[in-house]
Amino acid sequence: MSKTKLISGLLGLTACVLFSRLLFAEDVDWQFKKEEKGVKVYVHEIEGSALKEFRGVALVNTTMDRILAVFEDTAGGCSWIYKCKEFKEIEEKSPTEKFFYFRQELSWPVLDRDVVDYRIRNQDPLTQVLTYRISEASPDLYPYPKQKNVV
Repeated sequence: MSKTKLISGLLGLTACVLFSRLLFAEDVDWQFKKEEKGVKVYVHEIEGSALKEFRGVALVNTTMDRILAVFEDTAGGCSWIYKCKEFKEIEEKSPTEKFFYFRQELSWPVLDRDVVDYRIRNQDPLTQVLTYRISEASPDLYPYPKQKNVV
């Protein structure tokens, strides 16, 4: 496997993880599930849901600028996000606070899914740890017109 494909794969996994609500909540009890190909997977139960949230942790040998470039590249986002039909930035409140529209193309009989994400990027100046806090934007935070044939 080439270094580029490995980095793309890990960044794709990271992006999937970032779409999980409350990913970085400090009061969440994450349970280690498995480690495969250098990626540690953690899960936790979501109250009132049959679904579980997950996060993946991996060490990637690259620069912070390259990671930021991937996460901020809306034009190329659909090339590495699973079943992505549309991905675009719809508003920038600041360089570190943005709204994105994401649409996932699903097969019949299921309708496509879409979401408006509210993202806040933060980098600790001492440790250089980069954190994206991503949540679904409520309609009062960012009203986005409902799309036809999309849930």
